[in-house]
Amino acid sequence: RSFHVTGVQTCALPISHDPAQIRDLVKLCKDHNLDLAIASRFCKTSVVTGFPLHRKFISKATSLVLQTLFPIKKVSGGRVKDYSSGYRAYLAKKLKQLYQIHQEQFVTEKDFIYTCEILLNIANSGARIDELPLIYNYGKKIGASKLKIMKNSRGLLNLIARYLMKK
Repeated sequence: RSFHVTGVQTCALPISHDPAQIRDLVKLCKDHNLDLAIASRFCKTSVVTGFPLHRKFISKATSLVLQTLFPIKKVSGGRVKDYSSGYRAYLAKKLKQLYQIHQEQFVTEKDFIYTCEILLNIANSGARIDELPLIYNYGKKIGASKLKIMKNSRGLLNLIARYLMKK
């Protein structure tokens, strides 16, 4: 089985995501026959430090809206809580299968909204999905954030509209 991990930074500089979690994501996938494992900011034992308050609000609001409109069941029980975390491990076979079905329509959103779009697409395919707690230190991030709030908000509204029309 081959896995694709997203959100990995591959430089020798200080990094915000704990690289040891890659191993945890892949292990979770293997142990539970998952198509997708998400390192979630919203698990009870997640450790998120240095994350600006306005960004916490944006992330939580995005996830709450998407959880309400498009609930996704986790293999371990309950529902997915973090729709926009990019720190994930995918079963490569599943991504290839979905791309063959959807082609260029598999991922149409840009910027940070693509993570939500991929999650919705993979969940709609009946994928096995689960989360584990994220360890994240935003204070180690180098440079300014690339998040453009208004542009991403428009993208999110567009994504929601498209998926509501599919229902």
